[in-house]
Amino acid sequence: MSQLRSRGKTHAQWRDPGRADPGRSRRPGRGRAAPPVTTTLTIDGPATTTVVASNFFRNSAASGGAIYADGGILLVHTGVFRRNTAGAGGAVWNNSPSRLDNTTFTGNNGGSYGGAIYNQAVLTVATVTADGNSATYGGAIDNQDVLALTGGSISGNSAMFGGGLHNFFRVTAGTTTFEQNTASSQGGGIDNNAGATASLQFSRVIYNHAPGGEGGGIYNGGTVNLTGTTVMWNFINNCSPAASVPGCIG
Repeated sequence: MSQLRSRGKTHAQWRDPGRADPGRSRRPGRGRAAPPVTTTLTIDGPATTTVVASNFFRNSAASGGAIYADGGILLVHTGVFRRNTAGAGGAVWNNSPSRLDNTTFTGNNGGSYGGAIYNQAVLTVATVTADGNSATYGGAIDNQDVLALTGGSISGNSAMFGGGLHNFFRVTAGTTTFEQNTASSQGGGIDNNAGATASLQFSRVIYNHAPGGEGGGIYNGGTVNLTGTTVMWNFINNCSPAASVPGCIG
C-alpha cells in the first residue's frame, strides 16, 4: 500500500490522489461521503498535522493501518476509518499528543493491540463511534498512556482482553457508552490492567459479554471509579473480581 508522509505541515487534508476531487467531496455525514483514502499517512515531523473530513479505507501497515503518528501533534476532524489493518492500531497508531473529533471506526483489525486505536501518548477522543473492530488486546482501543473519551459509542467490538477497551495506564470516559462488546477471556466492555486507573463519569457499560471468562462489563486489576455510571446487563457478570469496582453490583 502506498504511503503519505508529513514532516511539518501545519494543515493537511489527505485524500487518495487517484480518486479525490476536492471540488466535489463532502464531509462524511453530509450527503455523499468523502472519496476513500487508500494510502497510509505517516507523521514523524515536529509540527501539527490536521486531517479533515477524510475517509480511510482498506489501508494496511505494520503499525497504524491508516495513520501512524510518531511526532508533532495530530488533529483529526470528522474522520471515517473502515476496514484498515495492522499489527497494532488497525486504524490509528498514536505516539503524539493528539485529538480525534467526530470520528467513526468500523471493521478495523489491529492484530495484537487496538482494533481501531493503539495509544501510547496523551490522546483525546471526542464523539467517537467504534463498532465491529477487533484485536487481541482492546477490540476498539488499547491504551498504554493517558486517554480521555468524551461522548460517543463503543459497541460490537471483540478481543481476547477488553472487547471495547483495554487500559494499561489511565483513562477517563465521560458520557460514553460501551455496549455489546465481547471478550473471549476477560473484560467484555473494559479490561483495566493491574496498576491502571479508569474513571467513568455518566457513562454506560451495558450488554457486554465475556462468555469464557470474567468481567462481562468490567474486569478490574487496578482502580476503577464510577460516577453516575450504569454497569448492568452484562454477561457473565457486571464486574470482576467481586467487589473490585465500588458501586458495581453483580
